[in-house]
Amino acid sequence: MIPSFHERLGIGLGQMNIVLYVGIFVASKVVLAYASEQLYFGLTNESIASGSIEIGNIYFTFFAVAILGPLIETYLIQYLFFKHLMGRISQWLIVLLSAFAFALFHTYNLGYIFYAFFSGLILSTSYALRLRSNPFVCTLMIHSVYNLLGLIYNNWP
Repeated sequence: MIPSFHERLGIGLGQMNIVLYVGIFVASKVVLAYASEQLYFGLTNESIASGSIEIGNIYFTFFAVAILGPLIETYLIQYLFFKHLMGRISQWLIVLLSAFAFALFHTYNLGYIFYAFFSGLILSTSYALRLRSNPFVCTLMIHSVYNLLGLIYNNWP
């Protein structure tokens, strides 16, 4: 049997309170976004979000960015990967493959692809750590809250 993340890392994130758990992972995505933006802007003098999709209607944007997008991506990229690959390959490899797929869903510009890969690592790691306790819901919440924060940050000064 392939050891799980819990067994390898020896930490209890998988059993942590869901609000604290989501908060930790959202905070890690915020730090990643800030660092990625600083690095990309320093290298190209362009914002990493410059190629991202903008939708006019705020209600539709909220639905697409904070609900529908995370729901579809969590299902396709974390749920299906773990469902079909668990037991066949290691969880570490599933995390890497799903992060790569997540990056391919976000090809706005080169900087965003790299950011999305590391963001996918965070989301897939979250999924792997919670395999025994609502992985889909936890990962969906992390993705949704983070996207909502990004929507607020990018649309209100």
